[in-house]
This record gives sequence, structure tokens and C-alpha cells, in this order.
Amino acid sequence: MLDFFRKQFFRIKQISQFFGSKIIFWSIVTVISSFILVFVELSFALFLQFFMISMGISHSNASSVLSTLFSGNKVSLSFMIVMLFIIGIFRFLGFFFSDYSAQLIKELFTLKMRIFFIYQMIINPEKRLVSASEINYKLAELLPKAQNFILHLLYAFIYFIIIIALFFAMLYIAFYEAIICLIGLGVIGIIFLFINKKIRNHSLQASNFFLALQKGIERVARNWVFLKISRTQELEYHQHLQHVVLYFSNMKNVIFWSAFGSNLPAFIGIIVLVFIIWLSQTIFQTPSLILLSFLYLFIRFIQQLRVFTSFFSQVNEYLPQFLIIYHYFFQSEFFLSEEMAHELQRTRFSANQFMLDKQKIDLSRDTLKKVEEPPSIVAKNLSFIYERQSQMALNNLTLSIKGGSQVGIMGSSGSGKSTFLGLLLALFSATKGEILINNQSPEQFFQKNDLSIGYVGAEPFLFEGSIRENLLYGLERECSDEEIWKELEELQLANTIRDIPEQLDYQISENSEGLSTGQKQRLALGRALLRRPYLLLLDEVSANLDVETEKMIATYLSNLKGKCTTIIISHREGILHYTDQIIQLDKMSDGLSQ
Repeated sequence: MLDFFRKQFFRIKQISQFFGSKIIFWSIVTVISSFILVFVELSFALFLQFFMISMGISHSNASSVLSTLFSGNKVSLSFMIVMLFIIGIFRFLGFFFSDYSAQLIKELFTLKMRIFFIYQMIINPEKRLVSASEINYKLAELLPKAQNFILHLLYAFIYFIIIIALFFAMLYIAFYEAIICLIGLGVIGIIFLFINKKIRNHSLQASNFFLALQKGIERVARNWVFLKISRTQELEYHQHLQHVVLYFSNMKNVIFWSAFGSNLPAFIGIIVLVFIIWLSQTIFQTPSLILLSFLYLFIRFIQQLRVFTSFFSQVNEYLPQFLIIYHYFFQSEFFLSEEMAHELQRTRFSANQFMLDKQKIDLSRDTLKKVEEPPSIVAKNLSFIYERQSQMALNNLTLSIKGGSQVGIMGSSGSGKSTFLGLLLALFSATKGEILINNQSPEQFFQKNDLSIGYVGAEPFLFEGSIRENLLYGLERECSDEEIWKELEELQLANTIRDIPEQLDYQISENSEGLSTGQKQRLALGRALLRRPYLLLLDEVSANLDVETEKMIATYLSNLKGKCTTIIISHREGILHYTDQIIQLDKMSDGLSQ
């Protein structure tokens, strides 16, 4: 038991460190504002007694809370006006700070979580492959519902404090009537437990269907041509339609049970109110002044209870998504690392300060050692296996690539070609063995050295913007249009682009419409070559090129020998015509390259 509490305390400490002092401060403000609202409710009940005594409607007696203060004397009208004005001020402050602090905490939580997810997706310090559907699921489904969980939990806490204080006030004013109220509250609680279980189950199922829908949409978007050819569009449509309908069905149930649960206290409260009035007049013989104060507190109690149950229903609706994020935190080795702490520290800055900080980060590259010669690459007994896989993606690979040489890597699908590139770029770490760049591990090399690298993948990376913006993306040096046109001439793209009225200012759409796959591939290659790289990595760069263009590019790449270490992964031999060495991963024997 002691270990359990220690573990929970450590987790709370971790969370508080992650979210920082601002969230802790505004959480305290939330607590204070809830007590201010309690003061307002009790003060108004007191004001009613003042008012009735002053107007002569009732008299102070031994049972009255005011008897010890005023001994039945009337209170002036000016005093009551001042009292009501003060209550109004405190009511405004209570509601203002409770709303502001709750909303601010929600936004601070969202800010931290977005930084965490985006940093993990782009920087990827854990070196784990993350799918687009997983990122979309976290940002579009989990994060919005987790932030709503935080917001509604804070509001539920505020109103919980209020209803507890109101109940004890009722208990003090009229003990027996408060006990009847407690019995009614117990009935509401039993029904409410059943309702919240329903809400949690349906909410979790809806979240699962949303994830399935996201994965399905990503699958279809990547393979829509294949679906059309294979005539499986109707099948995919009905599967996606099923997920949409089931998501809606579960959310409809969540809405129904939430609405039912939030309005239940008002219905039961009316029944309990009638019963209390009847008992107080026939059995308890409660004085009218005391009964009036109790009834006011009871009505406010029921109103606040209704609001509390509404927020608590929302808490249960969003709880499954929050728990997924919560468990994801503690499964992540990156959580609360020094890197993440540094990134979160930057969120304290204003927008202008953040831009200045960004400039400092850009300038900090000047501290790296400039490498202006082609690096050598060595792999020794290199092995790697992906998570949840039983087979090695690479097994006992040994090879040596001289600086400035041009090497081709061939092999069937799944032989480990792209895995080798991932290990070379420190995207993930070797399971066994090692890979070295200039006698350093990739992690150490890229941390200490500034090396110009060119990369072109099987799917060319182009974004919405002009051709010029795409070619200059990530380029850290000045580059003239003349230099761009020269590169496009070498890649046999210049005439094509000159025929377009906008030329280099031609706007590429989000889906790169208007350009052939080969043209997009050559644009991506042009961007890589404009970097004047000392290490050039090409992954299936000629897959969508015709034979003549492939030969032309192979000839052009041969001119880079001695100036750049070039690794070309390809199924086609044409692009490898001028390479110094071809490594057949399918024919590796005893860990030695052929």
C-alpha cells in the first residue's frame, strides 16, 4: 500500500513538473474562487433573514442564525443595500476567476500537449515510427477530448465544493430536513453511478471507431488508384460508413445519458422538496424564518447539484480519451526528459521573445564543426529489428563505403534497404552491431558536426507553394535564379517550367496536381542537389522515371564522385550504371558485402 502511494505521489510530481508552476498557480485560484462562491451563497441566505426581520415578516428567535447578532432588532435599508452590493461584487469575482482560471488551465494543458506531440512527431527523439493516422487520432480525437476533460473536471470541482458547503449549511440550519435531503442525494448517487458507467463505455467505443476511421481514411488516401482498379471502392465505402454510423450511434448514447444524468437531480429535488415542506410543517414544526433560509439553500443546492452532475457526466464522457493520453505519458521514455523540459521552458516566452529564441537556435549551429568533405561510412555486424516484429530487418550487415564514392544498394522488398538509411540518419538505433560515419556513431556525428546532406525519398516531398519555394526549402545559403535554372537544365526540367507562364513562381497545389510523378521526383532531386551536399541519399529516386531520363540523371550523378558520398537505393540498374560498388542485400553472406 505504501509503495502504491509513493508511486502515485511520484507521478503527481512528474505531472506538476511537466505542466509547470502556472497551472499549479491557477489551480489554487480555482480553489479560492470556489470558496468565494460558497461565501456568496451563504451570505445571500443570511441576507434573506436580514430582509425578513427588517420588513417585519418574521422575527429573530433562538433558532435563528441572527439571534446572537441582532437580538431581534431591525436592520436599516442602507445596510442591506450595502450588503447586497458586496455580495454582488464577490459573486462577480468568484465567477470571473473560476471561469478564467478553468479556461486558462485548459489552454495551458493544450499548449503543453501540442508541444509534446508535435515535438515527438517532428524531432522524434524516441526514434519510433509514427503513422499519420496515429498523429491525427491524437490531435483530432484524444487531445480535444482530454482538454475538455480537464475543463469539466475543474468546473465539477468548483461546484462540488459549493454543494458540500451548502449541505453543511443546511445541516446547521435545519438538521432533520438536511438528513431527508441526504437520503434523496443517495438515491441520485446510485442512479448516477449506473449512468456514468454507460457514458464511459459508449465514449470509449466511439473513440475506438474514430481511430478505425482515421486509419481507414489514411489507407484509402494512399491507395485510391488501386481501390478503383481492384473494384473494392464499394467495400471500403461500406466499411467506412459502418465506422461513421457506429461512432454516431455511440455518441448519441453518450449525449442521451449525459442529458438524462444532468437533469435527474432537478426532478428528484422537486420530490424531496415537497416531502421536506410537508415534514417540516407536520412533524418537525420548523420556524418559518429557518424554513425559508433552508429552502433557499436547498433550491440553490439542487441547482448547483444539477450543474455538478452535468459537468461530471462530461468528465466521464471524456475520461477514456484522457486515460489514453495519461498512460501514453508514462509509457514514453521522452516524458520529462531534459530535451522536453527545454522545449516546455520556451513556452513561457511571449510571441516576440519566442521568435528571438528561435533565432538563437538557428545561430547555435555555428558552434557545430563544419564538415566540408565527403564522409566515409562503415557498418560492422549491423542488425536491426522493428517493434512487434519477429524477423530481423537487417541481420549482421558489414560494409565499407569510402568518402566521395558512389554506392548502389539493391535488394527485394523487405531486405532492409530503407532500414539501412534510417540507421545511417540516426532515425533509430541498431539492435546489434554498429554503423559509423567518420568513425563516429550517427547520433554523435550529427550532434557535433554540420554536414550538408541531400535526400530524396520514394515519395517526393513537395508542399503547397511556388516551384522556387519548394526548391529552396531548407537551403541555408543564398541561391540565385540563375543557379536554379542551371540545375533544372541538368535535370531536363527547365524547358517544361519555362513553358508555364508563372515559371518559378508557379504555385504547386497541396496534392501537386499539374506535375507528373517524374517531374515531382526531379524537383525533389534538384532541391537536394542545390544544397551542394557532401552526403547524398537517394531512395528509389528513378522509380517513376523513363529510361532516357534515368540515364541522364545517372550521368549527372557520376560527376559528383569525389565531391560527395552518394548512396543510391534502387530496384533498377540504370541509375546505378556509374556506381563504384553495388551491394546486393539479398546476397549477403556471412555478413560480408558482395
